[in-house]
Amino acid sequence: MQTVSFKLPADDFRRIPARNRSDFFREAVREKLAHTEKDFTPRTAFGKKLAALRARHVASGAKLLTADEVQSEVRARRGGLA
Repeated sequence: MQTVSFKLPADDFRRIPARNRSDFFREAVREKLAHTEKDFTPRTAFGKKLAALRARHVASGAKLLTADEVQSEVRARRGGLA
């Protein structure tokens, strides 16, 4: 088990019953981690277009890049200047 701390607005903190706060936070984290990319539904036309492009990319067997990998590739394509 790992101890985690974070800041929360006082008004939000006070709304959580004192005797169940730890359980509340554990359950909130479990719930958030249970969501998958499949749960996401884009609402705008542009978002739908991007989601379709991503799905096509994944279906082709290509790997998805992390933010750092994207930055490295952009830097390389710009001749190492960015």
